[in-house]
Amino acid sequence: MSKEYSVVATAADLETLEGNKAIIAGEVVFATLQEDAVSTVGFLTQESRAITSGLLDQYKKDAPKLRVAIAPALAQAKGKRFAFAIDSYLAWGRRQKSKNPVVLFGGAQTQTGLAVDVLVFEDGNLIAYREKSLPHMEAYSFRNSVLSLMEEFEVEYPGVTFFQGEPLEQWDIERITWVGKDAIKGP
Repeated sequence: MSKEYSVVATAADLETLEGNKAIIAGEVVFATLQEDAVSTVGFLTQESRAITSGLLDQYKKDAPKLRVAIAPALAQAKGKRFAFAIDSYLAWGRRQKSKNPVVLFGGAQTQTGLAVDVLVFEDGNLIAYREKSLPHMEAYSFRNSVLSLMEEFEVEYPGVTFFQGEPLEQWDIERITWVGKDAIKGP
């Protein structure tokens, strides 16, 4: 990722920010498609995000939304501008008009491993979202953990294609197409 943005994946990352712009991903952001889950995690609730690509569908009263909450430490950071990786991932997914499911792996590296956002899109609409913890890329179990995760999605969503974007480092696993900066384009 270009140096114009720092990545904040944990509250400790706030102390080492370079510049005043940061991409927020990882442990400091909680997202869910469940309506009542955000209020129970101790994070600060943010505005819900539309999950459909259709503009009219987004404004329906009962339209499903992605609920997002942030760690309290982010709200206390002064003089910093944050962009949420999850917003860029949603924008990327809305541009994918495939009738077959599309999975995007995003997220960030933390001290304990990878905090991965897994978004499933179909015809430009978010149909599933999961947060997963994976071991560091150097760990012996990393590759098998990713392959196992992919198998879960292949069973649940036949015909699925896989993509991966920044700020994660490229995994170099066949069947995962690297989209890199395109996944966080224009935060």
